[in-house]
Amino acid sequence: MAISGTGSVTTNGGFADGVYATSATGPISVTTGDVSTSGQASFGIAAFGGTGTTTVNSGNVAATGAGADAIIASSDGDVSVIAASASTAGDGGTVVTAVSNTGNVGVNVGTTTATGTGNGGILAFGAGNVAVTSGTVNTGGTGLSGI
Repeated sequence: MAISGTGSVTTNGGFADGVYATSATGPISVTTGDVSTSGQASFGIAAFGGTGTTTVNSGNVAATGAGADAIIASSDGDVSVIAASASTAGDGGTVVTAVSNTGNVGVNVGTTTATGTGNGGILAFGAGNVAVTSGTVNTGGTGLSGI
């Protein structure tokens, strides 16, 4: 599955994801400009791959609201996340979560910002190699992690 565009995506309201892509057996590629969501549990970009590679390449991604994650990407294959910047504001959200059950994980984010209680900055887990590159990492609140 491929989702591609250079424009911006904006959503408002609870459970209103900016980009949501899933594939049970194939690769996923998401390329987009800026993404902004505002509402409880609203993903900026969610890409859940099956056996292929999951790739996210985006501009600035911002998620605001309780449990709102900016970018989440997973696959049984390799996972790659590239973003100009990513942020979450609201309790219990994560800026970037990248997970591979059997492959490598690469995350490259220019600026990472997490504000609120219990938020995560960049979380990367892989069965193979894991590489995280980030410019500035900003956190503000209680119980936050940077990388």
